[in-house]
Amino acid sequence: MNDQFRESESGSAIGERLGLKHSKPKRRIRSWMWWVGGIVLVVVIFVAWGMINKPKPSYEFQPVGKGGLTLSISATGKLAPRVSVDVGSEESGRIDELYVDYNDHVAKGQRLAQINTGQIQAQLDQARATLMQ
Repeated sequence: MNDQFRESESGSAIGERLGLKHSKPKRRIRSWMWWVGGIVLVVVIFVAWGMINKPKPSYEFQPVGKGGLTLSISATGKLAPRVSVDVGSEESGRIDELYVDYNDHVAKGQRLAQINTGQIQAQLDQARATLMQ
């Protein structure tokens, strides 16, 4: 009875009595290797087929001949003046009238603005009065 008890307790006997089938690990690994190998093979075939069936470029040949030339110029970017001059005044004060606008063309001697001379005249008169004392 002791032998029967030991035999019934062995792993394979218990698994058979319970209806469990043990698959061998080597079979699982081989099964996965077949699946992975098949997927890799399909991908390689798909890539090779795509490279083979690539459309080829077409070329059009023309005989050499004489013709006219067309000259065209195109440009992009910011426009900038060739010459830029800083214009400043020797006097400061309030401006009564402005005769030119920003980016206007000006000539030498042209009047640009008229400064309010009331405050300057008052300073001049005061300086003269101080001088007279």
